[in-house]
Formats: sequence, structure tokens, C-alpha cells
Amino acid sequence: MAILITGGAGYTGSHVCIELLKEGYEVVIVDNFLNSNPETLAQIREKSGKDFKLYAMDLAHKEIVERIFKENEIEGVIHFAGVKSTGQCKDQPIKYYHTNLTSTLMLCEVMSEYNIKKMVFSSSEGFYGDNGAQSTVYGSAKLMIERILKEVYTVDNSWGIKIMRYLQPEGNVYTREDIKAEDMSHIYIEAFKQIKEGSFDTYAINISNKKILVEEIDAFSGY
Repeated sequence: MAILITGGAGYTGSHVCIELLKEGYEVVIVDNFLNSNPETLAQIREKSGKDFKLYAMDLAHKEIVERIFKENEIEGVIHFAGVKSTGQCKDQPIKYYHTNLTSTLMLCEVMSEYNIKKMVFSSSEGFYGDNGAQSTVYGSAKLMIERILKEVYTVDNSWGIKIMRYLQPEGNVYTREDIKAEDMSHIYIEAFKQIKEGSFDTYAINISNKKILVEEIDAFSGY
């Protein structure tokens, strides 16, 4: 059984892949390299000492997503994929929403068809104050995806979903100076391991003084 990492060539995604491979997990990466560098793949292999399967594809196309699930025994998904450049997305909101929302919808549709209903979703550091809904296209899109996943679970509560939400002002995404990527990776991996069928949980990830605090929250209270 393999874990599918969408956006696995990105900063956090690649480190999650490294740590999973070190722990003996089989990893399948899908990435279209809009926000990542293919050279990262060699670093994953070098640092983990293991190989993995790669799909250099866009998740917005159902036939591509179906191919991944047909060719591999997927246990579940850690979902990082999505356009993250807030500067560009402010000028192209339609394209931005289409890219991020459609990929998630296609992923959930195919997962449901293959009865693979285990997902950790990496949400936004754009959630703060008004929850990002009025602040940025980036924050709005992430909140929409959270709500999509909540509806998926509401209709079919055999899903197990964990949302990992960064609570920092936008632009202050964690860096090597804030916290070790390995430490952040283990938070995602442990969240994946702890998913139970029929559960929907949202966690706030706060980073302060090079320490990570993870707290379960009620993501949709007041909505």
C-alpha cells in the first residue's frame, strides 16, 4: 500500500516524502511543477535512500487521477497540491480558483470511486482574522476546499479527513529559520497515521520561537 502525496515536490511535501520513505512507506508523488522544482526529486531520493513513483501531471483531469489509482494500491492521500503564488492569483482569480478547486474535486471523486477515503489536507496560513475569506484569493480558495471536504464527509461519513491549518499572518509561511522541516513533516505523518474512519478533524498549527503547537479546533463554528 502506498501513500499518495500531491504536490510532493514542494517544500513541505518533499520533506514529508523523505520522512515517509525513511519509515519504510511506499510513496507515490504527483506534481505538475508549477510551484516546485523537478530537481527536488533527486534530493528526496538522496536523503531517503529510497525510490518512489512519480506522476508529472495535473490533478484537474479525471483520467489522469484515475490512472494513478488504477496503477497503484493507494492507502490514502496527503494533499499539498495547489497554486500558492498570491501575487499572481490576485490578478487571475478565475484561473486560480479553477486550478485549486477542480484538482481537489477530481481527487475526491476518484478516491470515492475507489473507496479510498483517507486524507490529510494542508490548508492555509492565510486563515486569520476573518478566516482569510475576505483577505486573499489564496485564503478564500483554501477555505472553499475545507468546506468541500466538510460536505464530502457530511454526505458520506465513512471518510476520515484531517485538515491542518496554519495560523500565521499571510506571508509568514514557516521557513528553515522558524522550524525544522522534518518536525513539520512528522506532524503530517502522525496526522495521517491517526486518521480514523468516520472522522473529520481540523487542527491549528502555530509556530512560535521555533516550536510547533498543534491544537484541534472547531473550524466552522459561526459559519
